[in-house]
Amino acid sequence: MRSTRYPDQDPSKAGPSPAGTLVKGDSNQVFKDILGNLPVEMVLDIATGQGGFINILLECYPENSQTVGVDVNLHLLLEAHAEYAAKKVEFSQMDGALMGFSGDSFDLVNSSVSLHHMLDIACVIKEMHRVLKPDGFCVFSEMYQDGQTDRQLSEVHLHHWVAEIDSALGITHNQTLTRDEIVRCVSEPDWKSLTCYDYNNPGFDDRQEQIVQQIDSSITKHIQRAEVLPNYEQLRGRGEWIREWIHKNGAQRATVLIILCQK
Repeated sequence: MRSTRYPDQDPSKAGPSPAGTLVKGDSNQVFKDILGNLPVEMVLDIATGQGGFINILLECYPENSQTVGVDVNLHLLLEAHAEYAAKKVEFSQMDGALMGFSGDSFDLVNSSVSLHHMLDIACVIKEMHRVLKPDGFCVFSEMYQDGQTDRQLSEVHLHHWVAEIDSALGITHNQTLTRDEIVRCVSEPDWKSLTCYDYNNPGFDDRQEQIVQQIDSSITKHIQRAEVLPNYEQLRGRGEWIREWIHKNGAQRATVLIILCQK
């Protein structure tokens, strides 16, 4: 099984993570409030997948920006290209740990809920810093596993279980990090400034029954995916435990740490 490399730091020597401003509400508006007033023309989205976060970036910079999305998965990039064919967006198959862009190329570089999918987080963050222009901005958004309510832990438990199945099937997918781990990873480059926001999106609250039904269906599908694995019975039991947890506690989006860094 492949494992993720984290920055070579001794957690016992690290200071406390900086406090974050608590933000709530619609995700598009939250990111528009944080990013919308930055002087940005060239935007890079790392591990863009099907381009889900690009919608938010286009709302933040609707007029003059040029947006580029990169990912190692060609199939997902083709879907993203079809989705944004009529818009000013380019897509390239590229590893975020070794990008083909010149240094100092972008005004904003984004990583959205992607760090725990990286084989080498420190290398990816170093590359993001390299391709960023002086005074440019990097923005990271990452769900963290600690400090969540029981209802939010439904998403954490589910995510970690799916990550275990994916990893066993050869897909790079690790457990989400703690808040301190995210801050330590992101803090590795020499940033001019670093600002944290803890984003609590209640989501799901107005349609719990529907969401629980959808999660039930998702758990069943992932159990079926695990049937080929030698520890299938253990994974199936874990999935059923998570199903019971969600039926008991409900489901809510876990808190996400948003970090805005300036080079």
